[in-house]
Amino acid sequence: MQLHGQLRYPADVATTYPLAATNGQVLAWVPGGGPRPLALTLRCGLASATRTGRGELAVAVVDASAPCSLTVAFAGSSRLPATYDAFVAYSAPASSS
Repeated sequence: MQLHGQLRYPADVATTYPLAATNGQVLAWVPGGGPRPLALTLRCGLASATRTGRGELAVAVVDASAPCSLTVAFAGSSRLPATYDAFVAYSAPASSS
């Protein structure tokens, strides 16, 4: 799934997207970065993962059995608009043989 957005200070400093629950892994990433640092946070129930920076950011939650959300937010003190593309991929749980 592809998500596209723009952050603008001070009205839209973060955007949160609801994601479907799965019993497998959820991976979210923002490809190679722009000039402004971003924070990418993936939450699934009590599990969460966060990465911050200017380059490519990727986060994953292995057992996403609860509803998830992905938040893209400004990190740092930049007040200039930031446009981003974020991607989400789901994988099935590993089967036990």
